[in-house]
Amino acid sequence: MGGISKEQAGLTDDMAKVGYENIIKWVDNYKNILIGDGPYYVEKYDPKAMTVVLKLANNKRVGFPGEVNGQKIPFEPFWKEIDIYGSLNDDTAVLAVAKGEYDLYWYARPYNKLAKAIEEYGDQVNPIKTIAVWWSLNLNLVGDPQTGLVNSSGTEKFNPFAIREVRYAMNWLVNRQYIVSQILQGSGAPLFGAEVSGQVDAYTNYMKVAKALGLTAQGDENYALKLIDEGMNKAAQALKAKGHTLEKKDGKWYFDGEPVTVSVIARVEDERLDEGKYIAQLLEKAGFQVNLLQWQRSQASKAVYLSDPSTLQWNVYTEVGSSAEYRTLPALPGTSGSSTSTLTRTGGVLTTTTRLPSGISLTLSPVATLTSSSRPSISSTTTPLTSSTT
Repeated sequence: MGGISKEQAGLTDDMAKVGYENIIKWVDNYKNILIGDGPYYVEKYDPKAMTVVLKLANNKRVGFPGEVNGQKIPFEPFWKEIDIYGSLNDDTAVLAVAKGEYDLYWYARPYNKLAKAIEEYGDQVNPIKTIAVWWSLNLNLVGDPQTGLVNSSGTEKFNPFAIREVRYAMNWLVNRQYIVSQILQGSGAPLFGAEVSGQVDAYTNYMKVAKALGLTAQGDENYALKLIDEGMNKAAQALKAKGHTLEKKDGKWYFDGEPVTVSVIARVEDERLDEGKYIAQLLEKAGFQVNLLQWQRSQASKAVYLSDPSTLQWNVYTEVGSSAEYRTLPALPGTSGSSTSTLTRTGGVLTTTTRLPSGISLTLSPVATLTSSSRPSISSTTTPLTSSTT
């Protein structure tokens, strides 16, 4: 058996017993088992009412960085209590912050979606720009990498994304700048890897690779289509040896006489619906027949993350991921410094509202989070939304 002994870990049977008893007491007192290392603890959690109450713990923080990007993080949080309320409507939450009913709206929204509230309540709201989420295309690569063949419930099917050359071509087929300017209306920036600009070291290395490969924000559609054709023709030779046909006729690809069809899942809750439609158009140019699936989160997540990929329910998914960038909130009127409130208050309650959940790295989207200027701001770090790419 691996690991270390309790003696090496500095633990005793008595310590383990006390720890267990304290966990039972915690559950009895707070009716939850959400136990962390501070600086806040969950005093109350009510999923039906969509509320969470966090209170400042009286113990030391463990495992938190002292500095981020050269800026010292205050050891002791300003707010003694944080009340969080879930909202199913973005506009209602934004308006509530603008009116001072909440201190903070904590969710990623493109700046253009906040323009009306900022215009009407300009001196009462403070948008905070940071990288909250990033978009990617998750590609289903199940299948033989040479032939693209997939054993799907006893039937041999063809998946073009099992072929490396086809997946690689997607890096050039997609015009990231078009997505930023036309779909996100400028609230974003092109991205070439799974790390955002706030993660300086990793992002720099990704950019070195992108530059070496000649990747640009605009892409190169003609080059991408050439790569796809080359990959498909190579697979066609391998398929011929196995008794199958893969050929392109009148600009369309056919496998064993049937159109090569790819299913694109486009999430309907936000601009990813438009992204999905754009990706579908590109894939049609490549000679594929496209089945555009306009699905909500629950249906999409079940198919992509919980189903057998060999069923080929999907080929491309318009994913969204969260950034791990740290960013401090700016001071509001009545405070000084770039991040820390200096008002002489020893306590106080911060009320926040947040929206509940309703392959290839594409764009990163700055969040325009709102804070109300009628109350002091807090100094905090943001932990915005993540996902992996293929």
